[in-house]
Amino acid sequence: MINISFISQEKTLFEGQAEMVVMDGQEGQLGIVKGHSPLLAILKPGPVRMITAEKEEVFFTEGGFAEVQPENITILVDSAQRADDLDEVKILKAKNYLPDCIILDLEDSVPLMEKERARVIVRNALRVVDFQGIERMVRINSSDIGLKDLEYIIPQNVHVILVPKVESADQIKRIEHKINEIKVKYNRENNIFIIPIIDTALGVLNALNIAESSPNIIGITIGLEDYTSDLGVKRTEAGNESFFARSMICLLY
Repeated sequence: MINISFISQEKTLFEGQAEMVVMDGQEGQLGIVKGHSPLLAILKPGPVRMITAEKEEVFFTEGGFAEVQPENITILVDSAQRADDLDEVKILKAKNYLPDCIILDLEDSVPLMEKERARVIVRNALRVVDFQGIERMVRINSSDIGLKDLEYIIPQNVHVILVPKVESADQIKRIEHKINEIKVKYNRENNIFIIPIIDTALGVLNALNIAESSPNIIGITIGLEDYTSDLGVKRTEAGNESFFARSMICLLY
């Protein structure tokens, strides 16, 4: 067994022993066992696996360094997340309902102080969870926060980006430019589609321009809670307060 010290900027993540440590080095995958020759390796973002006969501990890191000695290995990273925290069971619970897609949310369900952590969770889920053929969508945040979200999810296996609080065609063009920029950087050739979410009266009035702003738009939806809030009215079961907005969207098709 080799002794392991696995440390992030915030805390010690793992202190113990394993039969093998597997991680992604800059020159390729590394498998470290007791007796390995001394080595200093730069780690790429990805999983670090500590394997014993009984179990396997997996962390996802943002990259870092590993110092290997015959009896010990020290791993230093900026940040890391335990794979168990991804909670694959919860993510895939929806498959029991035979959905066409699963939406991973970075917007309203995530407090402002948790945005960075949520990005890492969603990114890692897209990397490693078996979605069993279900289409993967991510709802990003609006404004510059959403552009930061894209840096985490576009390099991963995502099909559709939901863009909230869209009021103009320029917002979609800015999102699409950022998506294409990231795709080029990471040599991604897959199509990534866009669904604008209309949340305001101004967005409804500009719905046609928004719909025509990108060939990658595959639909438009309305965020009725935010829309009625923008109007200063309450939602009702009859839905008369949103009839105009829903009619405008229907006319696009």
